[in-house]
Amino acid sequence: MALGNVEQLVRNRLPFLLSDTPTDNLIESYKIESYYFLQPNTGFSDADVEDDTKYGGVLRMLVADLVAYNLLSQKILANVGGVAGGTVTAGRRVKKGKADVVEAEFDYGKSSDGTFLGGTGSELLEQIKSSLCAKAYQLSYSLPMCDCGVDATYFMAFNSCGDD
Repeated sequence: MALGNVEQLVRNRLPFLLSDTPTDNLIESYKIESYYFLQPNTGFSDADVEDDTKYGGVLRMLVADLVAYNLLSQKILANVGGVAGGTVTAGRRVKKGKADVVEAEFDYGKSSDGTFLGGTGSELLEQIKSSLCAKAYQLSYSLPMCDCGVDATYFMAFNSCGDD
């Protein structure tokens, strides 16, 4: 079985992503941003930097991790601060819903009784960061979130360490 393309790898990392949504455009946008972000490391020319066929297995996995990191960062920021002036969505759960004559109640699993297996967004973000840093290390790439000595948990992948 061949290694998938970047979009497939991103969806493997974040299986809750739905297909045929605006997220598809974000995946593509973050992929292209990642290609240019990594260009100083890859050495690809401007003509080749967006050519998917130029990216080998580990490099594709690194790009997928960068895309997943940015998608998840964006989702966390949306939950904490809302999107485009909208309201914050963090911590809200629907317990009961009604549509026309149909009514439904929901029972959420709890980690305390073992009916829920999950973690926080920041824990998932840290796992993705660890994975991308391991791949960057394998490729001898220096990435800000791996090398700055700062906690970049809530920062987009493309932030630089900066000396200013």
